[in-house]
Amino acid sequence: MKTVTQRVSLILLFSALFFTLTPIEKREQFPVPLAHLFVRIDRRTGRFEEVFVSFPGNDREGWGIAEFDDRYIKFTLRRQIDHIHKEYPRLEYKLSPFEAERLDKVCNSFIRTLTIFERNLQRKNWGKLLYLDAYLPQFYNGLFYLVMAARCSRDSLPGFTRIPDSLYENNFTSPKSDKRIQKWRSKPEHVMKMRIVTKELIYQIKKWQKVELNNPKRKPYASRDHKFREVYGLFIRMYFNMKKP
Repeated sequence: MKTVTQRVSLILLFSALFFTLTPIEKREQFPVPLAHLFVRIDRRTGRFEEVFVSFPGNDREGWGIAEFDDRYIKFTLRRQIDHIHKEYPRLEYKLSPFEAERLDKVCNSFIRTLTIFERNLQRKNWGKLLYLDAYLPQFYNGLFYLVMAARCSRDSLPGFTRIPDSLYENNFTSPKSDKRIQKWRSKPEHVMKMRIVTKELIYQIKKWQKVELNNPKRKPYASRDHKFREVYGLFIRMYFNMKKP
Protein backbone atom coordinates (compact mmCIF):
# COMPACT_ATOMS: atom_id res chain seq x y z
CA MET A 1 0.00 0.00 0.00
CA LYS A 2 1.09 3.51 -0.72
CA THR A 3 2.09 5.64 2.25
CA VAL A 4 0.26 8.88 3.04
CA THR A 5 3.29 10.84 1.84
CA GLN A 6 3.24 9.02 -1.50
CA ARG A 7 -0.48 9.65 -1.90
CA VAL A 8 -0.09 13.35 -1.15
CA SER A 9 2.80 13.57 -3.60
CA LEU A 10 0.70 11.94 -6.32
CA ILE A 11 -2.22 14.29 -5.63
CA LEU A 12 0.06 17.32 -5.86
CA LEU A 13 1.63 15.98 -9.07
CA PHE A 14 -1.73 15.39 -10.78
CA SER A 15 -3.00 18.78 -9.56
CA ALA A 16 0.07 20.50 -11.03
CA LEU A 17 -0.40 18.67 -14.32
CA PHE A 18 -4.10 19.56 -14.38
CA PHE A 19 -3.54 23.27 -13.88
CA THR A 20 -0.62 23.27 -16.32
CA LEU A 21 -2.65 21.67 -19.09
CA THR A 22 -5.91 23.52 -18.40
CA PRO A 23 -6.09 27.09 -19.75
CA ILE A 24 -7.01 29.82 -17.31
CA GLU A 25 -9.35 31.44 -19.81
CA LYS A 26 -11.73 30.02 -22.38
CA ARG A 27 -10.84 30.57 -26.05
CA GLU A 28 -13.44 31.98 -28.41
CA GLN A 29 -13.02 30.57 -31.90
CA PHE A 30 -13.42 32.67 -35.06
CA PRO A 31 -12.07 32.71 -38.66
CA VAL A 32 -8.51 34.08 -38.73
CA PRO A 33 -7.52 35.59 -42.13
CA LEU A 34 -3.78 35.43 -41.41
CA ALA A 35 -1.42 33.95 -44.01
CA HIS A 36 0.25 30.68 -43.06
CA LEU A 37 4.05 30.96 -42.95
CA PHE A 38 5.98 27.72 -42.50
CA VAL A 39 9.72 28.11 -41.94
CA ARG A 40 11.76 25.22 -43.33
CA ILE A 41 15.08 24.54 -41.56
CA ASP A 42 17.49 21.79 -42.58
CA ARG A 43 17.49 19.47 -39.55
CA ARG A 44 20.97 18.19 -40.31
CA THR A 45 22.76 21.52 -40.75
CA GLY A 46 20.35 23.91 -39.01
CA ARG A 47 20.45 26.11 -42.10
CA PHE A 48 17.42 28.11 -43.22
CA GLU A 49 15.94 26.81 -46.49
CA GLU A 50 12.73 28.75 -47.25
CA VAL A 51 9.46 30.15 -45.98
CA PHE A 52 6.47 28.39 -47.50
CA VAL A 53 3.49 30.73 -47.84
CA SER A 54 -0.14 29.68 -48.14
CA PHE A 55 -3.47 31.29 -47.37
CA PRO A 56 -6.63 30.20 -45.51
CA GLY A 57 -9.12 28.41 -47.73
CA ASN A 58 -6.56 27.62 -50.41
CA ASP A 59 -4.73 24.35 -49.86
CA ARG A 60 -3.93 23.70 -53.54
CA GLU A 61 -1.14 26.22 -54.06
CA GLY A 62 1.73 27.78 -52.19
CA TRP A 63 4.84 29.91 -52.62
CA GLY A 64 8.35 29.18 -51.40
CA ILE A 65 10.54 32.22 -50.71
CA ALA A 66 14.23 31.50 -50.22
CA GLU A 67 17.39 33.62 -50.15
CA PHE A 68 18.10 32.66 -53.74
CA ASP A 69 15.67 30.93 -56.12
CA ASP A 70 11.97 31.06 -55.22
CA ARG A 71 9.20 28.72 -56.31
CA TYR A 72 5.48 28.44 -56.95
CA ILE A 73 3.70 25.15 -56.26
CA LYS A 74 0.24 24.02 -57.33
CA PHE A 75 -1.33 20.72 -56.41
CA THR A 76 -3.75 19.00 -58.78
CA LEU A 77 -5.51 15.65 -58.48
CA ARG A 78 -2.80 13.98 -60.54
CA ARG A 79 0.44 15.83 -59.92
CA GLN A 80 2.34 18.68 -58.34
CA ILE A 81 3.34 21.62 -60.53
CA ASP A 82 6.56 23.25 -59.39
CA HIS A 83 7.74 26.45 -61.10
CA ILE A 84 11.13 27.92 -60.17
CA HIS A 85 11.70 31.70 -60.15
CA LYS A 86 15.41 32.15 -60.71
CA GLU A 87 17.47 34.84 -59.00
CA TYR A 88 20.83 35.72 -60.49
CA PRO A 89 24.03 35.81 -58.41
CA ARG A 90 24.82 39.20 -56.80
CA LEU A 91 21.27 40.40 -57.58
CA GLU A 92 19.43 38.26 -55.03
CA TYR A 93 19.23 41.19 -52.56
CA LYS A 94 16.81 42.95 -54.92
CA LEU A 95 13.14 42.51 -54.17
CA SER A 96 11.83 40.67 -57.22
CA PRO A 97 8.26 41.17 -58.54
CA PHE A 98 7.48 37.62 -57.39
CA GLU A 99 8.70 38.36 -53.85
CA ALA A 100 7.05 41.80 -53.70
CA GLU A 101 3.70 40.32 -54.72
CA ARG A 102 3.87 37.63 -52.03
CA LEU A 103 4.88 40.12 -49.36
CA ASP A 104 2.02 42.37 -50.43
CA LYS A 105 -0.53 39.53 -50.08
CA VAL A 106 0.91 38.50 -46.71
CA CYS A 107 0.70 42.13 -45.55
CA ASN A 108 -2.96 42.29 -46.61
CA SER A 109 -3.72 39.30 -44.40
CA PHE A 110 -1.72 40.87 -41.56
CA ILE A 111 -3.66 44.15 -41.83
CA ARG A 112 -7.00 42.33 -41.65
CA THR A 113 -5.81 40.37 -38.62
CA LEU A 114 -4.40 43.46 -36.87
CA THR A 115 -7.74 45.20 -37.39
CA ILE A 116 -9.47 42.29 -35.65
CA PHE A 117 -6.80 42.33 -32.93
CA GLU A 118 -7.24 46.06 -32.21
CA ARG A 119 -11.03 45.77 -32.15
CA ASN A 120 -10.90 42.94 -29.64
CA LEU A 121 -8.47 44.92 -27.48
CA GLN A 122 -10.96 47.78 -27.49
CA ARG A 123 -13.84 45.48 -26.56
CA LYS A 124 -11.73 43.54 -24.03
CA ASN A 125 -12.68 40.30 -25.76
CA TRP A 126 -10.00 38.22 -24.08
CA GLY A 127 -11.38 34.91 -25.36
CA LYS A 128 -10.78 35.93 -28.98
CA LEU A 129 -7.38 37.41 -28.16
CA LEU A 130 -6.34 34.15 -26.50
CA TYR A 131 -7.52 32.21 -29.56
CA LEU A 132 -5.63 34.57 -31.88
CA ASP A 133 -2.46 34.16 -29.82
CA ALA A 134 -2.21 30.58 -31.08
CA TYR A 135 -1.63 32.02 -34.58
CA LEU A 136 0.25 35.30 -34.22
CA PRO A 137 3.63 34.35 -32.65
CA GLN A 138 4.32 31.74 -35.34
CA PHE A 139 3.35 34.32 -37.97
CA TYR A 140 5.76 36.89 -36.47
CA ASN A 141 8.55 34.33 -36.62
CA GLY A 142 7.67 33.45 -40.21
CA LEU A 143 7.54 37.12 -41.19
CA PHE A 144 11.08 37.61 -39.91
CA TYR A 145 12.36 34.83 -42.18
CA LEU A 146 10.15 35.89 -45.09
CA VAL A 147 11.53 39.43 -45.19
CA MET A 148 15.03 38.12 -44.55
CA ALA A 149 14.77 35.73 -47.50
CA ALA A 150 13.22 38.30 -49.84
CA ARG A 151 15.94 40.86 -48.99
CA CYS A 152 18.65 38.21 -48.68
CA SER A 153 19.74 39.99 -45.51
CA ARG A 154 19.54 38.93 -41.87
CA ASP A 155 19.21 42.57 -40.80
CA SER A 156 15.96 43.18 -42.68
CA LEU A 157 13.92 43.13 -39.45
CA PRO A 158 15.10 43.61 -35.84
CA GLY A 159 16.63 40.41 -34.51
CA PHE A 160 14.30 40.20 -31.51
CA THR A 161 11.28 39.90 -33.85
CA ARG A 162 12.43 36.32 -34.52
CA ILE A 163 10.41 34.98 -31.63
CA PRO A 164 12.12 32.21 -29.58
CA ASP A 165 10.22 28.97 -28.94
CA SER A 166 10.30 29.68 -25.21
CA LEU A 167 7.72 32.47 -25.61
CA TYR A 168 4.91 30.59 -27.31
CA GLU A 169 3.27 27.29 -28.23
CA ASN A 170 1.23 26.58 -31.35
CA ASN A 171 -1.89 25.31 -29.60
CA PHE A 172 -5.12 26.55 -28.05
CA THR A 173 -4.34 25.45 -24.48
CA SER A 174 -1.04 27.22 -23.93
CA PRO A 175 -0.49 28.66 -20.44
CA LYS A 176 2.02 31.01 -22.07
CA SER A 177 -0.88 32.70 -23.88
CA ASP A 178 -2.80 33.03 -20.62
CA LYS A 179 0.19 34.50 -18.80
CA ARG A 180 0.93 36.98 -21.59
CA ILE A 181 -2.62 38.27 -21.89
CA GLN A 182 -3.15 38.36 -18.13
CA LYS A 183 -0.35 40.94 -18.07
CA TRP A 184 -2.23 43.02 -20.63
CA ARG A 185 -5.41 42.80 -18.60
CA SER A 186 -3.64 43.96 -15.44
CA LYS A 187 -2.44 47.15 -17.14
CA PRO A 188 -5.19 49.13 -18.91
CA GLU A 189 -2.64 51.75 -19.98
CA HIS A 190 -0.63 49.02 -21.73
CA VAL A 191 -3.74 47.92 -23.64
CA MET A 192 -4.40 51.51 -24.71
CA LYS A 193 -0.81 51.92 -25.93
CA MET A 194 -1.05 48.62 -27.81
CA ARG A 195 -4.17 49.84 -29.60
CA ILE A 196 -2.38 53.04 -30.64
CA VAL A 197 0.71 51.18 -31.84
CA THR A 198 -1.43 48.63 -33.71
CA LYS A 199 -3.20 51.40 -35.63
CA GLU A 200 0.16 53.00 -36.44
CA LEU A 201 1.52 49.64 -37.60
CA ILE A 202 -1.45 49.19 -39.95
CA TYR A 203 -0.76 52.64 -41.38
CA GLN A 204 2.95 51.92 -41.87
CA ILE A 205 2.26 48.57 -43.56
CA LYS A 206 -0.10 50.27 -46.02
CA LYS A 207 2.51 52.94 -46.68
CA TRP A 208 5.18 50.29 -47.30
CA GLN A 209 2.86 48.51 -49.71
CA LYS A 210 2.14 51.73 -51.60
CA VAL A 211 5.74 52.88 -52.03
CA GLU A 212 7.37 49.50 -52.58
CA LEU A 213 5.38 46.28 -52.60
CA ASN A 214 2.66 47.11 -55.13
CA ASN A 215 4.31 50.07 -56.80
CA PRO A 216 5.18 49.28 -60.47
CA LYS A 217 7.67 52.19 -60.48
CA ARG A 218 9.55 51.07 -57.37
CA LYS A 219 13.32 50.73 -57.32
CA PRO A 220 13.98 47.04 -56.55
CA TYR A 221 17.41 47.70 -55.04
CA ALA A 222 16.15 50.35 -52.58
CA SER A 223 14.57 49.44 -49.22
CA ARG A 224 11.61 51.68 -48.29
CA ASP A 225 10.41 49.94 -45.14
CA HIS A 226 12.42 51.76 -42.44
CA LYS A 227 9.47 53.25 -40.56
CA PHE A 228 7.56 49.97 -40.78
CA ARG A 229 10.50 48.15 -39.18
CA GLU A 230 10.67 50.68 -36.36
CA VAL A 231 6.95 50.52 -35.52
CA TYR A 232 6.82 46.75 -35.97
CA GLY A 233 9.67 46.34 -33.47
CA LEU A 234 7.79 48.47 -30.94
CA PHE A 235 4.63 46.44 -31.52
CA ILE A 236 6.48 43.15 -30.93
CA ARG A 237 8.03 44.45 -27.70
CA MET A 238 4.60 45.46 -26.41
CA TYR A 239 2.93 42.23 -27.54
CA PHE A 240 5.43 40.06 -25.65
CA ASN A 241 5.77 42.44 -22.70
CA MET A 242 9.47 42.91 -23.45
CA LYS A 243 11.48 45.47 -21.57
CA LYS A 244 12.82 48.46 -23.46
CA PRO A 245 16.40 47.97 -24.73
